[in-house]
Amino acid sequence: MSRMVEIMRQAVLIRLVYFMCFPLLAGCATRYDVVFTEKFIEEPCSGSILCEKDRNFVLVKRIREVSAGVARNTAGTLIPGCAMHGKQYICEQGEVGLPRNKLLSNENYDLLLQGYQSSISSYSPNPCEVFSTTKSQNDEYLIIEDYMNFAHVELERVNIENHTGSPLEDYTAVHFVCDRECYYDEDRNINSNEIHLVLSKSRRSGRLDETDIEKRQASIVRLINDCRMEMI
Repeated sequence: MSRMVEIMRQAVLIRLVYFMCFPLLAGCATRYDVVFTEKFIEEPCSGSILCEKDRNFVLVKRIREVSAGVARNTAGTLIPGCAMHGKQYICEQGEVGLPRNKLLSNENYDLLLQGYQSSISSYSPNPCEVFSTTKSQNDEYLIIEDYMNFAHVELERVNIENHTGSPLEDYTAVHFVCDRECYYDEDRNINSNEIHLVLSKSRRSGRLDETDIEKRQASIVRLINDCRMEMI
């Protein structure tokens, strides 16, 4: 009987220790993603081909003091731009940006993409060059994504075409071919002599009808002609 009581006592003790320790062990494995401070600094543009394209571009630097959960990936490796700073980490990220108050649009380009004049977030300092932009973490800036120069487009090789890809993809796009490099993608650091633009609202929104395609064709002709007039 005493042997049985001792076994039962040990079982209860083991179970008690397990329930007391398990929450502590689980807590040790929890990732804490915390941003303690964040600030933005504007610096002269550097480190990108885009900096040579326009004098209004700046480097928008985002500096954050964060916990390990933000500074390291799931494998525990430091994310590029992050470094230890005391008990915390400092993460810096720089992107080529444009102050919003210097944004200039191109009516022909806007009409080409949307079919009507709209507030598309693109920057066009002259009739030939267009920069696509995206939102910044700082509302005072737009981030530059890519660069297009329509001065080198061969008008006779412009092609509006319908595309289907995955079961849900169905859209209309325009393909420009240039006689030299006319496109630069900042994220991929790639230059090309081709420009490819989706004319539908998305790759899954369907093809444009003939009337809309005719409007886009007219916008292309105006875009190229106005650019060529600028070069004279």
